[in-house]
Amino acid sequence: MYTLCYNTSCKPISETTESNGLTRSLSRKISVKQFKEVLFLHGLQLDVARQQVWVDGVLRPESLTVHECKLLQALAKCHGEISPRTHTIQQVYGTPYFKQLDDDRLDALVERTRKKIEDNPRRPRFLRTIHGRGHRLDEYTGERT
Repeated sequence: MYTLCYNTSCKPISETTESNGLTRSLSRKISVKQFKEVLFLHGLQLDVARQQVWVDGVLRPESLTVHECKLLQALAKCHGEISPRTHTIQQVYGTPYFKQLDDDRLDALVERTRKKIEDNPRRPRFLRTIHGRGHRLDEYTGERT
């Protein structure tokens, strides 16, 4: 059994609710299975074998292409760190980076992927572009099996 914490500090006191001006703290024990289910309800999950993506526990309707899937996998391996364009191109296409060819190709791939995984591609929650540095995948919770 694990203690699930809902606050950002992850202390054993796990949930604070306010009712009629009174504040009470709740702590409850949950099983490993329940803990994993809660983790998968928030964020982005990738099923590589089926080329599908889940957002906040809901399957997105469009399947990913091979390159879109490779892009998300490559960024996921960076664990929230920025992946330079050179590294991303190498991981997705298996070729060295050539600015004249690859900048447009990567930008188009990122745009197509955002349309499939983001609620609002113009304000991305998951697939972020860090100007002049590369891309980052936020709120990735792991592969779905």
